[in-house]
Amino acid sequence: MSVEFGLLGTIEARVDGHVVEVGHTRQRCVLAALLVDANRTVPVDELIDRVWGDRAPRGARGTLYG
Repeated sequence: MSVEFGLLGTIEARVDGHVVEVGHTRQRCVLAALLVDANRTVPVDELIDRVWGDRAPRGARGTLYG
């Protein structure tokens, strides 16, 4: 099985050449934020900053875990 991710333009994932659903807009943002540092641990606070910036909601940490 091969898995490819596209980050320029539309954020997408392909499994064996077929596009698969990667979630709604915020989930795609989290995926892109994680793929920037593929194979490395991304601290939660850094991930929150990458996804929401200065406009992080009060429950951002819980949202990531959900």
